[in-house]
Amino acid sequence: MKPGPDSKVTVELVRRVSNLVAKGIPIRVALEGEPVTPAAYKKHLQRHSELAAIQAAAKIRFLDVTTDLIASKPGPLLRWLLERRFPHVFCRSPKDDDQPDIDVDTDSENEPQSKLVAGVPESELAEAQRYAQNL
Repeated sequence: MKPGPDSKVTVELVRRVSNLVAKGIPIRVALEGEPVTPAAYKKHLQRHSELAAIQAAAKIRFLDVTTDLIASKPGPLLRWLLERRFPHVFCRSPKDDDQPDIDVDTDSENEPQSKLVAGVPESELAEAQRYAQNL
């Protein structure tokens, strides 16, 4: 059987993407300038655990730096970023009754209208959303 073409996913490409991920840039955005699709990249990492380890280390670096920043100078935008980038770690289920980090605005009939991250002014959320749209 004839071998297929060489993969476009190389160690150098994974390192470039991982450096961006370590800064908090989503993988799909980090791959925009690269000659590989996010699906092909993910599949390649699943097949090659040594490359997946490089990617995992980048995510840990991002969490480490961000957590240090929050600990040294707490700020609502950093909390917002962590909640959006890693919701499975930093966000609680909306079903939790004891959830202190989400405020629920209600109308006269006590039905939820919107959910906001507690402590983050709407103007800052809007600014963060505009910034995210320009990525």
